Amino acid sequence: MENASKALIIAGSVLLALIVIGAFILMFSNLNDYQEKNDTAIEQKQIVEFNNQFSTYDRNGLRGTDMLSLMNRIIDYNSRKTTEDIGFQKMKITIKGIDKNILQALRYETSGSNLLIKKNTYTQDDLSEIVAKPQELERKYQKKYITQLVSNISNFMDIYNSSLSINQKIQEINEKKWLPKSVTTYGNLDSIKNDILIYYEYSQFKRTYFDSTGETKYDKNTGRITELNFKCVGIGE
Repeated sequence: MENASKALIIAGSVLLALIVIGAFILMFSNLNDYQEKNDTAIEQKQIVEFNNQFSTYDRNGLRGTDMLSLMNRIIDYNSRKTTEDIGFQKMKITIKGIDKNILQALRYETSGSNLLIKKNTYTQDDLSEIVAKPQELERKYQKKYITQLVSNISNFMDIYNSSLSINQKIQEINEKKWLPKSVTTYGNLDSIKNDILIYYEYSQFKRTYFDSTGETKYDKNTGRITELNFKCVGIGE
C-alpha cells in the first residue's frame, strides 16, 4: 500500500513537471510568435516609411522644384547608403523627354547652347550635373544675389552687350547693387554672364512639368521602391 502511494506521488510529480515544462514551452512559443509578429510589423512600417519618401513624387504634374527635391533625396540616399549598408541596392531614376524645344525654352539665349540642362535623358548617375552647379553658384554669390541677377538678366545683358568700355560696364553693374561685392571679386564679366545663364536654366527647370510613366519598380524581397521613371511634358508659366 505504501509503495503504491509512493508510486502515485512520483507519477504526480512527473506529471506536474511535464505540465510545468509544457507551460514554459507554450509560453516561449507564444513569446517567439509575438516577437516575430512584432518584428514583421516594425519591418512593414519601415518599408512604408521608406516608400513614402519617394512614392509622393510618383505622380503626374510634378513641378521642377519637386523633381529637384527628389534628385537631391536620391543623390543623398545613394551616396550615404552605399557607404553604410553592405548589399545595398542603389535607387534608380530615369528622366526622359527633355527634347529640343524644351532645351531651347530653358536657356536665355535662343541662339546659344545649353550650359546646364544639356541632355534628353538623365539617370541617377548624372543627376549631380543639374543640382551641383547651381548649389555652387549659390555659395559663390549667395542665393539672394544670384536669384536677383537672374531676375535682372535682360538688364545685365543690355549692359554686357553695350558699347561701353569694360570699366564702365563694371561700374554700372556695381551701381545696380546686384552683387554683394564688386564685380571684380567674382572674376570678369564673361564668367559672371556664364554663371547667370547657368542659373537662369536652373530657374527655368524649376518651372518644368514631369509625369510619372507608371514604371515604378520594387525590390521583390524587401518591397522597397528601387526605381522611378518620369517624362518631361513641358514648361509652365
